[in-house]
Amino acid sequence: MKHDRCGGYGWTLLTCFILLGVALTAYGADADKEKPWSIRVGKHDQHTRVVFDMDQAVSYEIVPQGVEGKNLRVVFMEGGLAAEEYILLVDTGIVSRIHVKPQGKQTFAEILLTKAAKVKEHFRLDDPYRVIVDVTQDGKLKKAATKAAVKKP
Repeated sequence: MKHDRCGGYGWTLLTCFILLGVALTAYGADADKEKPWSIRVGKHDQHTRVVFDMDQAVSYEIVPQGVEGKNLRVVFMEGGLAAEEYILLVDTGIVSRIHVKPQGKQTFAEILLTKAAKVKEHFRLDDPYRVIVDVTQDGKLKKAATKAAVKKP
């Protein structure tokens, strides 16, 4: 009688790994479908860009927070953008993390800065919907107002 190298335990272990991989892949696909937005962060020469990709048009407001303006709070007026609180850790030299918190009919995204910095520019784009915030250490707010509302048809 000839035995293979893996034996019965080897085939059982291999089957378990395959099933675990299939289960994790299915869970990950379902988890991504539930999120109505995602966050991207990019480091550029003179600034850091934070992009909130959305599945709908949103109104937002940017409010400086904390000592010496070391935090920025992006307040999204629409509720339900984030089902639960989560933190995205990044390291761009200007932005160190983004803390998303649902609160009532609003969703807060607090951008923690490594140094005192300013919003260089912010804007909202459609198709696909996204809110873009550029943060720099020596920039000035380009727009007079820090609010952007959804246009009513």
